[in-house]
Amino acid sequence: LTDLWLGKLIRTAAQFQEMQFLITPANSVNFVNITTVTLDVYMPSSNTYGTLTDRVNIGLGATKCQPPNWYENQIEYGENVTLRDQWVTLTYDIVTDEPAYVAKPENGAKPRDRNDFDMIYIQIGGGNHINTGEFFIRNLKFN
Repeated sequence: LTDLWLGKLIRTAAQFQEMQFLITPANSVNFVNITTVTLDVYMPSSNTYGTLTDRVNIGLGATKCQPPNWYENQIEYGENVTLRDQWVTLTYDIVTDEPAYVAKPENGAKPRDRNDFDMIYIQIGGGNHINTGEFFIRNLKFN
């Protein structure tokens, strides 16, 4: 993967939401030669922030491994974006930055420690709430 032009993300009143990209075949994502993940985001001021957060998370999941739910064994990087009505480029350094969340550190605390990822996800606005919002994303890059 190098460039993905994505577009609009409409967050509905569902409690947990993210854009998921499933990679096939399973276990085919190799991070040995990847150092950064970048993404441009646009956070409109028309959203009602509060419970709907400023947070943009990029995560990696393994849908084919144990435990049976990918979200019990993922690695996630995140950053808050407080600028409104303009494009902001986020860069996550998967070599030197510590992940914001690692569900099972004993399975590998960084992407290069594992070889079982088959899903990439983007979550904007947080989780565990039903607040709606509209966001724009572009230029997802793995370098």
